[in-house]
Amino acid sequence: MNLEALQRALWRSLPDPPPETAQQALACVSQTLVEAIRAFEADHLPQTQVCLEETFARLLIAMKRLDINAEMAMERVLLRFAQAASQPRRFLFFGDRVEIRVGDEVRGGWPIFGQQDYEAAVALARTFGCDVAHADSRQLSLFAAQEEFPALAPTATRRRLPVLRRRATSSCGEKPSLRLIRGRQQPVR
Repeated sequence: MNLEALQRALWRSLPDPPPETAQQALACVSQTLVEAIRAFEADHLPQTQVCLEETFARLLIAMKRLDINAEMAMERVLLRFAQAASQPRRFLFFGDRVEIRVGDEVRGGWPIFGQQDYEAAVALARTFGCDVAHADSRQLSLFAAQEEFPALAPTATRRRLPVLRRRATSSCGEKPSLRLIRGRQQPVR
């Protein structure tokens, strides 16, 4: 039996009157799912199975109320599952930031300022079922790099580099040299 025929048969054989709105239909799905969870938590597996079967039936009825073709919906779900399986999601940690990647595409990221941020990002990755990877363990974090290379520090005084001397061509064909005087180039006399 295909899902569309199953939807029609369920609609005709409902013990209660069919839901009048989509919200009522979704509330019935939610209620039967909560009953299934309670039965599972109480270790009543046969009752859990009955509740899940009724939840599935109520879900098909809600989909009919919302004019959703169940077969096409299942095809779309299978396609999404296949795409998710083929493109692994991972949190890629660098020395001072984390990036969220799906396949080779960067989907987001944020800076990490300390151990607590790192632990929170790892917990978030585990919550969403993502892989955790570290880019280069030898890479210095921004803070370690500032300690090792003071020129990277924002408050470091940087030495001004001199401007290279160059020659200009005059109208008579001579090439007078230029020298640096107070930041301005002036011809040497």
